[in-house]
Amino acid sequence: MNAAFEHLVAWVRDDVAPPTADPLQVARMLPELAFARDEYGNVLGGIRLAEHVVATARNTGMNNGDSRFCFLYGSHQPFDQATLTALYPSHDDYVEAVKAVVDQNLADGYILPYAAELTIRRAESANIGR
Repeated sequence: MNAAFEHLVAWVRDDVAPPTADPLQVARMLPELAFARDEYGNVLGGIRLAEHVVATARNTGMNNGDSRFCFLYGSHQPFDQATLTALYPSHDDYVEAVKAVVDQNLADGYILPYAAELTIRRAESANIGR
């Protein structure tokens, strides 16, 4: 979000258009909207942050909970240990995958340097692959 605000300022002040990403992929429009999803159930397209590309959970983007704000946040269903181990045999594998996506997101302008550092630090301190 902070990168978006930075780009908005540059767009208004300097006429530098913000970066764009592929739209979210739609599998079906009617009778109700259904997004195209990868093998883990995560939506395809859009800005692909490390937390999504280097998946450790299924993030549905949908939530019909009791609170009227639930629909804004979606749902998060962590992968079981067997899935995590198959995806990331070692902690270094996981961290390196996160770093590669973070580097690309930074180069594409989707995140700011401090967000890149925070994402990498979180990956380094995670228990994934340990």
